[in-house]
Amino acid sequence: MSTVKLKHFPFLLMIISASFVLFACNADSKVKETFTGTIETVNEYGGMRVNIEEATEKKLGGLVDVGIPDGTTEKFNVGDKVTVGYNGMTFERAPVMVQAITLEKID
Repeated sequence: MSTVKLKHFPFLLMIISASFVLFACNADSKVKETFTGTIETVNEYGGMRVNIEEATEKKLGGLVDVGIPDGTTEKFNVGDKVTVGYNGMTFERAPVMVQAITLEKID
């Protein structure tokens, strides 16, 4: 009987590990911080540089590189004013980078 239980252990361990990974990925997809600014540059790799005008988190200011969320179909241009929602994590480099979860043009 113990042989049957041990035989299924790797499969059970794989299911539990996959659940933890999915939970961790989902936890980072919630918007915790936002900022509003004007697009300074847009690059062909799916990113933009935004000059922050107002932020919920006081540690961000000035220029920030923003990764555009996958599946975004809206086109963004230099001079557009946008609101960016992200998970609160920043990539420490110059300028600071965030991965947008939400990205919205402001008229």
